[in-house]
Amino acid sequence: MTKKLLLSRRTALIGTFGTTIALPFLEAMAPARARAQTTSPSRYVVCFAGSSIGTSRNLFVPGATGAGYPLTMALAPIGAHGVNDDVGVVTGLRIPWQTGSEVPPGGRPVEFHSSTVGPLLSGVRATGRDAGARGPTSEQIVAQAIGAETRFRSLELRVQASTYRGGDSNKARMSYRRDGSGRIVAVPPVISPRLAFDTLFSGGAPTDDEDAAARALRLQQRRSVLDSVGDRISRLMGRVGTADRRRLERHFDELRAIERAIDEIPTTGVCEVPPDPGRDAPIDVTTEEGGSREIGYAHEKERARVMCDLVRMSLACDLTRSVSLMITCAQSFMNVVALPGLEGRNIDVHELGHGAGSIEEMSRAIAWHVDSFSYLVKTLRETPDDDASLLDRTALVLLFEGGHGHDPESGEAGKSHSSENMAALFAGRVGGLRPGRHIAAAGAHPARVAVSAMNAVGVEGGLGEVSSRLDAMFEA
Repeated sequence: MTKKLLLSRRTALIGTFGTTIALPFLEAMAPARARAQTTSPSRYVVCFAGSSIGTSRNLFVPGATGAGYPLTMALAPIGAHGVNDDVGVVTGLRIPWQTGSEVPPGGRPVEFHSSTVGPLLSGVRATGRDAGARGPTSEQIVAQAIGAETRFRSLELRVQASTYRGGDSNKARMSYRRDGSGRIVAVPPVISPRLAFDTLFSGGAPTDDEDAAARALRLQQRRSVLDSVGDRISRLMGRVGTADRRRLERHFDELRAIERAIDEIPTTGVCEVPPDPGRDAPIDVTTEEGGSREIGYAHEKERARVMCDLVRMSLACDLTRSVSLMITCAQSFMNVVALPGLEGRNIDVHELGHGAGSIEEMSRAIAWHVDSFSYLVKTLRETPDDDASLLDRTALVLLFEGGHGHDPESGEAGKSHSSENMAALFAGRVGGLRPGRHIAAAGAHPARVAVSAMNAVGVEGGLGEVSSRLDAMFEA
């Protein structure tokens, strides 16, 4: 009688030059008597869009609440990806602003630019215009609670390749944690699709103590991660059951597809050493229409797809259980020139919010962010996870930098640079979440959407100075 193969949940295939490939959950990873009781862990994903949702004439807010809500132009990708029942929309949210001598809890100063980012992501009040958070952000709190068993306690990614104007700043970060001395420090995101892929699936990037020759050799010898473990894949396939073989075949096909997608992003043709060990799209910096301010584009449309695929695979492989994905930087100067419906329009996301284009054009820029989120939701729904889908075990939120309404800085109404009428999207059914509905949550702090998702994955309590969840996200 042949003894059935039993694998550890942390089994990985190790190949040449430190290459490692994590495996999806397989039947062979649990004793037979325990398989029926095996449960998959919860996961958490928070995304950020550096855009307001419009003006009082916005094309974002659905015309009706509840299930079956009508899709607006900005939300059209939800329908295009067929995730209407999987994505919830929360509108009417509000970050309070300073009206006296003190900034209110979870609030912001009068000045708008980027001052919403810290309260939005950490729930702790901002004290100035800087986008930095003054408390730990939601994914770092979740990572501390549920990520200890994973290879990466948390994963921080960003799609927008550069700030394009003004150099590196907190506008390009969304993750903050408390260091060993108790200080709040920023966690820089990985912005290179190649570096993210290599770090997750190829044993990590070259280390700082390698000399230039060793780094060059490592890059020269880099092959497909699948090719480097080819013999081990064949042996493993021959030892597992039929159901596990099907899971592995799908898993390896998806890894290969991500590699191809990275290689198809236009490149500079230069093989760089760390911090970028692969080839990424060149950054095209130009000036906006009718002005002299710099804006840029680095094939973010393609980068977004790859980053979403990497998020899905990192969760499927249980490499991490907590992810932050910054789609665009705060006050985003990313050129919309290649986004659907905006082809050839040489303007950035931020200026569209200032009326540099029509409300329809601004809505198409917002829709691209919604498209990335909807695509990620769709792929998680299509990814099996034990006896359910990955989406069933994940809580996801998409937070927007601003809303529309009264601008206390200018004293004007109907402005996109307002923290009134903010909005968020959420998805997943872990912990009793009930997406697929439009929820009008007049005056609620947007961080409460993140608190709800945190509670759904088992992390109790609030976020910074925002203590309560939105019960409507759990109600029928």
